[in-house]
Amino acid sequence: MARDYMLRIRLNSQELEKLKAEAQRRELSMSEVVRDYIKRMPKPKKAPHTMTETMTETSSTQG
Repeated sequence: MARDYMLRIRLNSQELEKLKAEAQRRELSMSEVVRDYIKRMPKPKKAPHTMTETMTETSSTQG
């Protein structure tokens, strides 16, 4: 899978040390550790695109 996006984040020294330690423990790069955590996140629920869809979904679950 191509990696088309880059994320820059700010960490304090404690956060950086925790990330480095986890990467070393797992013998991975810090980026791989972060990507692994992202993969474990639950998939987002699909939000309705319009008010009509919201109303339709609401009425179908109530009836």
